[in-house]
Amino acid sequence: FLLYAGPEAQEIYRTWKVPAQQENKIKDLHNEFEKYCAPMKNVVHHRYQFFSRTQKGTERFDDFLTQLKLMAESFAFGDLKDSLIRGRIILGTKSSKTRERLLECTEELSLQKTCEIARAIEASELQISDMGATSATGGESVDIKVLSKKQKKQKPFTES
Repeated sequence: FLLYAGPEAQEIYRTWKVPAQQENKIKDLHNEFEKYCAPMKNVVHHRYQFFSRTQKGTERFDDFLTQLKLMAESFAFGDLKDSLIRGRIILGTKSSKTRERLLECTEELSLQKTCEIARAIEASELQISDMGATSATGGESVDIKVLSKKQKKQKPFTES
């Protein structure tokens, strides 16, 4: 194993205190090199990243959810995992409408129900945004505020 691993690996190996019975066991040596090469996990930092994660401006809800699930996989949250992800969604969503709706729920709010509500609100906000940008006059973009100001400035039609 060490012959194929190269001179740098051999140099690292010489600094270890390996019991004689493990010296020629490839699996044991491989495991030791795995531990040596793997980056150290800082649980506190990883949890900080999870608990401070918020949905970015243009990030879709499902992308936000996927990132939270991936982050939660590497922690030992156990039975609390779904509950903590649900909490992060409520606190970290970019949509105040979603947050308000989720906080209004009086029933037991599961992660699945939380996701259903967030997806529905995101879809409706996109549809409303799309509908607000066009008018019934052939799909032209119309600024409703400007139109209403113009109508107010016009004098009423009177017959003479």
